[in-house]
Amino acid sequence: MLNLPENFETERLVIRRLRWEDAPAIYDGYASIHESTRFVSWPTHQSIEDTYSFLSIKEDDWKHGKDYAYGITLKTTGKLIGGLGAINEQGKVAIGYILNKNFEGEGYTTEAVAKLVKLLNEMTNVWRIWALCDVDNIGSHRVLEKNGFKKEGVLQRWFRFVNQNNAIKDCIFYLYLKP
Repeated sequence: MLNLPENFETERLVIRRLRWEDAPAIYDGYASIHESTRFVSWPTHQSIEDTYSFLSIKEDDWKHGKDYAYGITLKTTGKLIGGLGAINEQGKVAIGYILNKNFEGEGYTTEAVAKLVKLLNEMTNVWRIWALCDVDNIGSHRVLEKNGFKKEGVLQRWFRFVNQNNAIKDCIFYLYLKP
């Protein structure tokens, strides 16, 4: 189990545990949009009920210390603009993120990931922080590299992307080495 806070802040963001009432913003902002979900491991949501099911799973995962799902919100307005997560596998923590396409290119994801990595880096029970990206997901590559992740290797034909017609794609494995 990780001792991650339910909420934390950056200069421009409040990153907080996802809530049931976030479902409409998640659904409308990115989960139902194929362009936004192209590179994620879960299927594009077809209805708001899919989003509520997702939130129910995330709530259960948080309670069991497996998956810590956060909403990325703007400090100035409180608007939910994306998601951030940390999946704990016995001290090996995978991170992932998604952003509403209307907020891309502003550095929000880089800022959110930087703070999450800082928190994870301070935990003695976390010994590895990693991420996996579709080779074609250039934006994610940039976010990880700006945050000190190193390309560990290319895993050929590694993952089946449900939102890319189940295409089996090469993935880049990124590792953040704790000092």
